[in-house]
Amino acid sequence: DGKDQGNAEMTEAELINTHGLGYFEGLDAGVLSVMTSFSSWNDEKVHGDRYLVTEVLKKKLGFTGHVVSDWNAIGQVDDCTNGDCPRAVEAGIDLFMIPEEWPAFIENTTAQVAAGEIPMERIDDAVRRTLRNKILLGLFDAPPSTGACAVDEELGAASHRELARAAVRES
Repeated sequence: DGKDQGNAEMTEAELINTHGLGYFEGLDAGVLSVMTSFSSWNDEKVHGDRYLVTEVLKKKLGFTGHVVSDWNAIGQVDDCTNGDCPRAVEAGIDLFMIPEEWPAFIENTTAQVAAGEIPMERIDDAVRRTLRNKILLGLFDAPPSTGACAVDEELGAASHRELARAAVRES
């Protein structure tokens, strides 16, 4: 029915027992990235919830990978837009998916760090987590590409599009 987000109105224990199980198994398996949800917990958007992202996920559960935002989700955080959301940075999101307003986001975030509104330690943590993952995945082992790579010729092939359509129909 077009519903792609919600508000989990429950205690922390209920949240853990209802939604945490998949996270625990994923973290135990060594997942390198977690995407925050468009949803809310007790009326607070997860993208701006420092307690859930940093205190629980990163500290309590020991997650060492990087946290990525959902597509244009930070604009839903109180007092934020997709081009300006220090609260999401401070919440612990390390990598932001902002397709259109990324220049404003970079400019605003840079200014907020320079003004001391966002601690440089938070930026260092985000960079450290993201680079760690890239190193673990071997992304620095090969020289950078100077042009189109072989996968570009396959990406969007008719057979791949049909497989994607079948997956959507069956899901």
